[in-house]
Amino acid sequence: MTNLLLSSLTILLASFCLAFFLKKQTSKRFLACGGAVVGSLLGMVPAFRVLMGSVFDTVYIASPIPEMTIAIGLDRLSAFFLVGIFCLSGLVGIYAIGYIKDQPRLLSSLPFFPLLVAAMAAVVTARDGFFFLIVWEIMSLVSYLLV
Repeated sequence: MTNLLLSSLTILLASFCLAFFLKKQTSKRFLACGGAVVGSLLGMVPAFRVLMGSVFDTVYIASPIPEMTIAIGLDRLSAFFLVGIFCLSGLVGIYAIGYIKDQPRLLSSLPFFPLLVAAMAAVVTARDGFFFLIVWEIMSLVSYLLV
């Protein structure tokens, strides 16, 4: 279950990185929106399991910043919010594939969408105060870039 959440966040971050550097419009559109949909579907599985009563252990990941560990955990409250984040993001990703086709000037901000989803998911799963502040700021800045 831990691997599913980490895989979801990895897919969201990878789709942001790849879509950001692509020049072809259709590839950028499908990679950003498709990555958000796949990452959201994958992330809903552990969230639903925790809501049904499963236990999720806190995961500690080493950080490149000295004296900082990244702690990600999931309880029922954060799982409740994750279900909402991932359900809405998946639906928005599906809708955006067709919508962006007619709005070419919005295509430059589209790669930030999976990054926003990953940042929102990281905010509700953060178990360390410093990591929480970092992902909160990332979420704020990315939402500004999308608007």
